[in-house]
Amino acid sequence: MSDISDLNPLITRLNRLMSNWTGSLTNLQTLASLLTLAGGKWWLTKADLDADLSADAGVPGLVYADADPDNNGIYVKVGAATTGSWSGPFFMFGSTITQAMLDPDVFESFRADVTQVIGRQGDPVDGGAVSDAMYIQAQPVSHPGPLGWLKIWIKDPGDLTIARYIVSDDGTQIKQEQVATVTVSTTGLKTLTPADFGDMPFEVGDLVGVAGDGMFAGSPTLPVDAPGWRQINAALTDWRPLPTLQTSIRLEYGVGIDQHYQVVLGPAFLALQTLAAGLDARATLLEAQAAQQWADVVQTIGNPDTLVTGAGVSDGMYIWADPCAHTGPLLTLDLFAVDIGTVQLAKWSIESDGKLHRNVLIDLAVTATGEVNFTPADFGDIIVAQGEHLGLHGLGILAATSATADGAGWWDVNAYATPRDIPAANVGNRLQARFRIQQQYLATTAEKIFQIDAALAALAAQVATVGQGVKDTLTVASPASLDETIGNHQAPLIGGRIHQRLKRSLGQRTLAHLATVADVNGTITGLSDVTAADALLGATALQLATTGSGSLVAIAPTAADAVPTDVTGGLIRIWFKPIANVFANMDRAALEIYSAGSPVSPGSAYHSTTSGTNFQLLGHLKSQLTSQNGVGRWQSTTIPVSVLVAAPGGGANLSAITWGRLLLRASSGNSFTIQIGNIEFIPNPLPKGKVILSFDDGHVGQFTFAAVRMAKYGFRGMAYLSPPALNIGVSSSYVSRSQAQTMHDLLGWQFPDQAWDTETLGDILDMSENEFTGNLAARRNWDNGMGLTGGEHGSYFSGVGPTILQAYPSFRKHYRSMRAFFAPLGVGAPGVNPMTFGETYPWGDPFQIRALNGAGFTGAENGDKLIAHAQQAATHKGVAQFVWHNEMTSAGNIQNGFLQLLAWLHQNRSLVDVVTEEDLHYGYV
Repeated sequence: MSDISDLNPLITRLNRLMSNWTGSLTNLQTLASLLTLAGGKWWLTKADLDADLSADAGVPGLVYADADPDNNGIYVKVGAATTGSWSGPFFMFGSTITQAMLDPDVFESFRADVTQVIGRQGDPVDGGAVSDAMYIQAQPVSHPGPLGWLKIWIKDPGDLTIARYIVSDDGTQIKQEQVATVTVSTTGLKTLTPADFGDMPFEVGDLVGVAGDGMFAGSPTLPVDAPGWRQINAALTDWRPLPTLQTSIRLEYGVGIDQHYQVVLGPAFLALQTLAAGLDARATLLEAQAAQQWADVVQTIGNPDTLVTGAGVSDGMYIWADPCAHTGPLLTLDLFAVDIGTVQLAKWSIESDGKLHRNVLIDLAVTATGEVNFTPADFGDIIVAQGEHLGLHGLGILAATSATADGAGWWDVNAYATPRDIPAANVGNRLQARFRIQQQYLATTAEKIFQIDAALAALAAQVATVGQGVKDTLTVASPASLDETIGNHQAPLIGGRIHQRLKRSLGQRTLAHLATVADVNGTITGLSDVTAADALLGATALQLATTGSGSLVAIAPTAADAVPTDVTGGLIRIWFKPIANVFANMDRAALEIYSAGSPVSPGSAYHSTTSGTNFQLLGHLKSQLTSQNGVGRWQSTTIPVSVLVAAPGGGANLSAITWGRLLLRASSGNSFTIQIGNIEFIPNPLPKGKVILSFDDGHVGQFTFAAVRMAKYGFRGMAYLSPPALNIGVSSSYVSRSQAQTMHDLLGWQFPDQAWDTETLGDILDMSENEFTGNLAARRNWDNGMGLTGGEHGSYFSGVGPTILQAYPSFRKHYRSMRAFFAPLGVGAPGVNPMTFGETYPWGDPFQIRALNGAGFTGAENGDKLIAHAQQAATHKGVAQFVWHNEMTSAGNIQNGFLQLLAWLHQNRSLVDVVTEEDLHYGYV
C-alpha cells in the first residue's frame, strides 16, 4: 500500500459501523455481516428502495428513516440488476438507524443508557422498623453514574440519610464518601429523586446505604435481595473493616443508578481493527461473500396451548427445566390464577458450581382469577440470557393439572433460598403458565462460514501496519496480540514494554546470599530446596515451612563477607515469595545487619528493624503480600538504613557491614510457608526527599481546583485517567480532552495509565492474557492519539490490585512500574506515620509502589498527618506519594489538608522536591 489515503473509504465504512453497532464482535459471522452492512446501499424510505432496482441479486440494502417504523430494516435484492424486487425487511439487530449514520463523525461511539437497580427490584412494602444504623446494600455499582431515585417504605417521618461508600483496593475496608439528608414528613411508599437529595455521583464498585432510626421497613419473612446487605454505625466516616454480610431480613428500599457507558468493549475494538485493517479489496471480498439473513424468533417456554384451571400449587419455586435458547427480552408471562394475591417471577442461572442461582425476583400482583397476562409494563425490562431458566412462586394461586408437563418438565425448589441444588425434573403435572422470549440472532449457512473463514485467513496473512486507526484516537494493535495460537508472549505493535526497562542502581552489593540450604548457617527445621520453574536463583527455591514454637528462625549466610560494605544512607532489600498462611500465622519478622561477629556467633554489633518489642518489619511485610495466605509472586521490599535501630549495648559500624540475616517466627501452634532470596544493599541516589501528588480517574475538580492551587507553587502532578473510554469527553464530571491536554502540555503533568474501558474485576478475569494485553494496548494507543506521555508507568485500579496475579503478566508487558493504593495506618493516632517504613527509590517493588490514600489520612488535624508522611520522606530521603480521587470538588477537611500540605512543601524545598515518576526514572540511577 503506497498511500495511506487508500484506506480512507474502508475507514469511513468501519467508522460508521463502530459508531452504531451495539453487539459484541466475537465471531466471524458477525464480522462478515458488519462488513456487508457497511458496503451495502442505503435509502431514506421504502419507496426510494422500491424505485431502485439497479443492484445485483443478493446485495443487501437498508431503509433507515421511513415514517413507518415497520419499513425500516435490512432488505435483500431478488433478481438480476434492473429487474426483480427487494425482499424484507429483516430485523436490524442491536442498531439504532438514523440519518446521522451517514456521517461517521456524528457518533463518536454508541453508548448505553441503563439504570442499575440495587436492592428492591419492585416496590418496597411495609414491615418492621429498622434500628439506628447505616444499612448498606452489598451489591456494588457496576458502571459510573448518578443516583437517579430511591424507593423506600417509610414507617416514621424524620431525617433520612443516604450515603455513598467507597471500597479499598483489597476489598476489606469501606469509607463513607458522601452523604445527603432528606426530611420525610409522611409515611408509606416514597420515591425520592435528585430534587430531594441533590447530585450523588457513584463510581464503579461504590456501595449505597440508607440510615434512619426506626424510619423505614425491613421484612424478616421475605427473601432477601441478593447478595444481601451490611450494617455499620452511620456516624463513622473514616476507613472501617467491611461489615459482615447479612441475609436475614429484606430491606424495603431500592435505588436506581443512572449509568451511561460505552457498550463496545476494548477487545471488540481490537478484534475488528486487527481483522479489518488490511486492503480495501479484502474487505470487499468479505462483503461479497457474507450472504446472511436475520432470524426474529419468539421462544415459548411452558404451556403453548389454552391455559385452563386446576389445583393451586404448593409453597415452592417452580422453575421450568427448558432453558432460554437465545438471549432476548421477556415479552409476556401468561398464567391461570385460581386465587388472588402475589406471584413472584424469578430468573435463575446454573453457575460453575452446578447449582441454581437466582438473579432476579419480582413481585407481581394478581387481582383477578382466570387467565392473567403480564407484560414489561408490569415486570420491567428483563433480558433472559441463553441458558437461563424462568420460575414462578405462587402459593395457592398458580394452577396445575395432572396432564404431562411441557418440554423437559419443571423443578421444585425452596422459594426463599439461593443457590439451590438441581432436583429431579417433575414431568407428571402441567403448570398452567407460559413465558414468551423474543430472540434475534444471525443465521448463516455452513458453506458461507467456510468461505468467510478462508477470506479472513487471507486478510490476516496480508495485513500491513496501518498508521491510521479505524476509530478516532485509536491505532491498530499487532494481530499476534489476539492470536491464541501464538502463545501469551507476543506484545502488541503499539504498547508493550520495549525500551521500558527499569534503571538499575550502580553499586548493588549482596549482604546474604541465600540460594540453597547449603548457603544457610546451621540446620533449620522446615528449611528445604524445592524445585520451582520461577525460582529466583537457579533451579530451586529456598523455602521455609515453620511452625510456631516460641523461638525466632534465623536465616543467615554461612559466613561473613571479607569485603565490608558502606551502607550509610542506603537501602536494604530483601526478596521473598509467600506460599501459604503468611498473613495469618507469621507473628515475628526482623532484619539485622552486622559489622562484626559471624552467623555462628553474632554478637551485638548490629542494627535492626526491631525497636524494643516492636517488630516493625512484620506489618511492613504483611501489607505488601501479593497473596495473603496463598501463593504469590516473587517480590522485594526495601528498608532505609536510616530507620534501623542500634542493638542495645552495641550497634553496627554502618560503613563496614559484612553480613545480614532475616529472623522469622510463626504464631504458637500455627504454620506458614515462605520462599526467601538474597539480602542486598542498594545505594540511595536521592539527595533529598521526594513527594508525588497524584490524582485518579480524572474528576474535573482535579483540573479546576488542584491543578490551579499547585500551579501557584510551580508544582506538577500525575493524572491517572480511568477508564477514559467511559468518562473522558463523555461526562462533565470528568476533565475534557482539552483540559487533559492543557494539564499535560502547559502545566507539565505526567499521564500514567490505569484502566481502559472497565475497572470491574469480573471483566478482567473473564479476559485471556492476550485479550487483557490487547485491552491495555488500546489504552496506550489512546494515550498516543491524545498526545499524552507518561503511560510507561501504570497503576492498579478499583478491584484489581497487586493480589490479582492473573493480570500481572499483562501489566509487566506494558509498564515499567505499577502504583498501588494503600490505606493509612494509625489514622486515629496523631503523630503516627501512615507507613511504618516509607517508600524508597529505587522502588522496593516496582510493581507495587506504595502510594497513600490522601483523603483517608486527612482528619480533624487537616494537613498534619499528610505533612508527617512528607516529613518521613524528607528525613529518610525517600518518596511520599499521595493519591486523591474526587475530593477536590467540594470544600472541607480534605481540601484544607491538601492546601496545608502544598504550603508545607513550598516552605521546605530544601528538604523535599515535588516530582513525577518520570522525573525519578530519568533523573536518577
